[in-house]
Amino acid sequence: MDGVLSGRPILICLNRIFPVKGIEIAIRVLAAIKEVSGKRGLNIPYLLIFGDPREDPEYAAELALHIQEPGLTDDILFLAEFP
Repeated sequence: MDGVLSGRPILICLNRIFPVKGIEIAIRVLAAIKEVSGKRGLNIPYLLIFGDPREDPEYAAELALHIQEPGLTDDILFLAEFP
């Protein structure tokens, strides 16, 4: 994982991909952290979401929109399984 190897901070979201889990909140928080980190010259955290988007494709598509809008595609990684 490039984010881990580059020394970026890591945020972990241990949730299944279902709407009641509020993963979009974690994505919005990362967007806010990214904005502040950029202004302060800090490393931008990497968000690891441990959940398989195939569990709820409709919700996963909604999450993809939340990720694309603030330009977080390079800052978030979905990991299909819990470790």
